[in-house]
Amino acid sequence: MSELMICEVLTALEQHEPVDLRASACRCMARLPAHDETEEQICDHLRRLAMEYGAAIVIATG
Repeated sequence: MSELMICEVLTALEQHEPVDLRASACRCMARLPAHDETEEQICDHLRRLAMEYGAAIVIATG
């Protein structure tokens, strides 16, 4: 799962776009449906990775 999350962040950086946390988490979960992390946990990990790599983020509310 970590590799997928890193790819999501790096792809956003390459495309000069912010990381959409919810959409990225959904894509990661769709690729590894048997993984035990919740969407909230994945979003949190993506947020930390985005900050580490210097990417902007989109935080979906609701």
